[in-house]
Formats: sequence, structure tokens, C-alpha cells
Amino acid sequence: MAVIGLGAIGGSVAKALVRAGVRVRAHASSGADADGARAAGVDVADDLAGCVADTPTVVIAVPIRAHATVAAAVADAAAPEALLLHTASLQRETALGTSAGRVIGTHPIAGTHRAGFAAADAAMFDGCVVSIEARAPAPAWRR
Repeated sequence: MAVIGLGAIGGSVAKALVRAGVRVRAHASSGADADGARAAGVDVADDLAGCVADTPTVVIAVPIRAHATVAAAVADAAAPEALLLHTASLQRETALGTSAGRVIGTHPIAGTHRAGFAAADAAMFDGCVVSIEARAPAPAWRR
């Protein structure tokens, strides 16, 4: 599993996966977030392409202003069969400035007002609802 962005949302996903015994590769633009993730057992890659290469599932958890650029880079670097999810809420691709087509929107009904990996909580999503775009294919829903 790969997580792009290690703020409160991406960091919480990464921490929860590590807690569950899943190997997580991640990438962050913030050195402080990357350092915090490494200390929490996350394998932090120096570059985005190396992070998502050969990874079956990628979660994009970056601020909306960065979403279009990051989603395009992930779509270009990820394997064709990889499931690409974003946490920028259930917004039309045009609203997010992307037309990647492969990136499925999700909206986790959880969060915090705090920012950065320091705000990440492995239990943030325990018991929460995550909405997934209706256009997601059945295998994506199961995964």
C-alpha cells in the first residue's frame, strides 16, 4: 500500500495500516511529516514515482490545491492495474482540476482540525464511514 501525503489524513491511514501489520510506503513533501512517519514505522520514499511503483493500492491524501498535480503524477507512475484513491472528498474530476479517470474519490467521515503527521492518529478511522464514488468498479469496492 502506498500513501501520498502524510498530514493528518494520510498519516492516520499510514499509522492504521502499520498497526494492522500492512507494509506501507509513503511520500510527503514535508520533511517533518516524513521524519515523523519514519519514526512510526512507515517506509518513506524520497520520490513519488518510487513510492507508487508496483504498489497495488495508492491513497492520495494531499491538500486540494495540490491534488491535480499529484494525482496526475501518481496516475503516470502507478501500475495500470493499481487502485488509485483520493481523500479530497467526492468531487467531480473537473472541480479537482484532474481528468486522470483512474483516481477514485473517497470521503472519510472523520478528521481533525489539526495538521501534519503530528496530528495523525492510528484510530482516527476506527468505526467511521468512508463514502466511495459510485463509479468505482466492484473490485475497487471490495478492496
